[in-house]
Amino acid sequence: MRVQLRFRDINDALIQSYSSTASVGSTEWQRLKVTQVPPAGAAYVELAFNGAGRSTGPVVTWTDKVQPWSAGNGCYEAVVDSASSDLTLAVVGATYSNVSFTVSEVG
Repeated sequence: MRVQLRFRDINDALIQSYSSTASVGSTEWQRLKVTQVPPAGAAYVELAFNGAGRSTGPVVTWTDKVQPWSAGNGCYEAVVDSASSDLTLAVVGATYSNVSFTVSEVG
């Protein structure tokens, strides 16, 4: 399994992508990370998982360094806003969509 960041411009054209190193087959959980500064012209970034594997909820931090792992306490109150979904592909047994939303911690 790999984690990939795909930077796109306002017209949805791919500018650049970066991948983590591949996880090694194991029964132990492994942390995969990708750290990158957005290239010039990037309007948004996609987070993708490639390959076979299991994952817990991904964590994205907009910080200048990788944050240490912790069990965390979660935020006490959040607002999910501007949710949208666009169908991209429907085949027998599967439907794929682009989903977009904003999560803001408010408490």
